[in-house]
Amino acid sequence: MNWRRGFLRVWILLTAAWVLLTGAYELNRWNDYCGGIRSVRAECRDSSPPPWCLDWSQLPPTNYFDRFDADRPKIPGELALVAAPPLALLLCALAIGWTIGGFRKPT
Repeated sequence: MNWRRGFLRVWILLTAAWVLLTGAYELNRWNDYCGGIRSVRAECRDSSPPPWCLDWSQLPPTNYFDRFDADRPKIPGELALVAAPPLALLLCALAIGWTIGGFRKPT
């Protein structure tokens, strides 16, 4: 039985599950923040759509939306939420394996 290979496979499965779950959660947060898909919403197809249906690239360069920055999801924080726990788990497992390996008799 190869413990290292088995634990590596368990780590890969846990990491994939973590990335999928946190990715779905963050995608839901971004969709809530952005107001969903503009082309699907009925009010966005009106002749005078509400402000959340505007084409953001056509807005003038002003600081009008600064008040929304506190509510906006931050990309570096979201990436850290997705990547940090699996990497920390891998580093802890490597450290534990290195420590236990130090107690083995040299061959």
